[in-house]
Amino acid sequence: MAGETIDGKVVLELNEPLFLYSVKLKIAGKGFVEWIGDSNENLDFTRKIHCSNREDYFHHIFTLWGSDYDAGGLEQTLEAGPHVFQFSHKLEDALPSSFNGSHGKIDYYVRAFCTAIDGTLAQVEKVLKVQETFNLNLDPSNKLPLLFTAEKEISYWCWRVPGIAMNVTVGKSGFVPGEDIIITSEIDNRTGKFIRLISYSIGTEIKYKAFVQEALCDHYREFIEKSELKKMEAVIEAPPRQFTKILGSLQLPKPMVVSDMSRCKIISITYELQVTIPIPAHRVSVTASVPIKIGTTPVHISL
Repeated sequence: MAGETIDGKVVLELNEPLFLYSVKLKIAGKGFVEWIGDSNENLDFTRKIHCSNREDYFHHIFTLWGSDYDAGGLEQTLEAGPHVFQFSHKLEDALPSSFNGSHGKIDYYVRAFCTAIDGTLAQVEKVLKVQETFNLNLDPSNKLPLLFTAEKEISYWCWRVPGIAMNVTVGKSGFVPGEDIIITSEIDNRTGKFIRLISYSIGTEIKYKAFVQEALCDHYREFIEKSELKKMEAVIEAPPRQFTKILGSLQLPKPMVVSDMSRCKIISITYELQVTIPIPAHRVSVTASVPIKIGTTPVHISL
């Protein structure tokens, strides 16, 4: 979690004495986005342009042994054998979550390295997985129930006949990774056939923001990527020309990036709950959807 303390150790084993400036530790976090886009649509010609942006969240270097500054005359001998260097570092409270997408990343790492007169002699790096903290209770709207609807008619050439209407309710809009979303669907089946399938899914929209340098002007661009994070299907029994109430659930995956990525200016993510019913004997379906929020502190609802 962001704000927590990292405790660890660096183990260096030498077969013989080594002449070094220092043994150091670097802890850093950064984000970047990158893609190839088209030039300004208002121009008479098009060409491919490079869209990119980056952020540095923190960058710390600690000396575990030896001199803080690598310079002539400051070399020391580190004797043969095992050497253990303990370290402890508290992460900043305001850090975005680790993220790995098709057009951008947010990375954190710990790197240990030895410096000598010839430069860096050896180094090892470990990736840190950081989870941004987001208390859902800070926004009262995350505790409110959701009601969303959808309706679909069936078309036969120039004719339209009744299809399906759906009212969906969820007890709240804020959830944490791994939590079950309880979903109540009221289905008005106006067709002449049974409805036997319903699906619940979580959709994501990732927005990448990059800076572009062009001949006429410098500006920011966005790249939007939509995907389906999780989907579950359930068999139901909704008779024709009747109302049917269906109680279902969808368990959120773990881990998930929180919805509030205000600490990152180049990547943002939103989530959407989708309930879909395919209309029997037709290649169409009706889908009701609503935005939801993902955090790290669960919603507390007072009775």
